[in-house]
Amino acid sequence: TVIAQATQNLLQKLRQTCPSCGTPGFDVVERMAGLPCAWCQMPTALVRSHRYQCKKCGFQQETLYPNGSPTADPSQCAHCNP
Repeated sequence: TVIAQATQNLLQKLRQTCPSCGTPGFDVVERMAGLPCAWCQMPTALVRSHRYQCKKCGFQQETLYPNGSPTADPSQCAHCNP
């Protein structure tokens, strides 16, 4: 199961091409925390965005809310749920 998942991850990475030069392997190089809490809007430790970078030409792109939600559940907030 683990090998099958690793294979799927590799195939997905190869399918992602750089928007600038078309080179395969355009992948996440940094995950940035700070997804705001749905109640208080304070930043949480959850991922707010991913930064992608091309290994060939260096083109970078940031994608907000990679997990599909623009806010975090208050149970994940250090301010609302200490």
